[in-house]
Amino acid sequence: MKTIKLVLVALMISATTVSMAQKVKKTSEERVAKHMELLNTKLALNDAQSVKIKTALLDRAKIQDEMIAKYGKDKKAVHENMKTANKTCNAAMMSTLTDEQKVKLKEFRKENKAKHLEHKAIKTEGNKKADSTTETDTEDLNF
Repeated sequence: MKTIKLVLVALMISATTVSMAQKVKKTSEERVAKHMELLNTKLALNDAQSVKIKTALLDRAKIQDEMIAKYGKDKKAVHENMKTANKTCNAAMMSTLTDEQKVKLKEFRKENKAKHLEHKAIKTEGNKKADSTTETDTEDLNF
């Protein structure tokens, strides 16, 4: 009975690990829908604003998908080629928003950037710790 329980627990753990390891890539429409939900919540967009901004975001997302397909994992090339699409999308958004919404959007972007930089610093710090422990571990082996 104990072995059956152990086998079931092991299967559950491995199934959970496999499901967590699979990263499902969202479509452009899914990414834009999530972004629009967030913008609607933060900026209280009216219907006309929502339609215009969603169109601009979809156009940018399609260009981004094309750039990723063209350049693959070369993030710098994708980033460079996305600059004009980002500027166009941002201009469309800013021309659609009221002055009050523009202020809220800038504050929201500032907060997100701070969170991103904080997360990036933690991630970089974690990688440095992992690298330093690996170096010390190999020194102790005396090959």
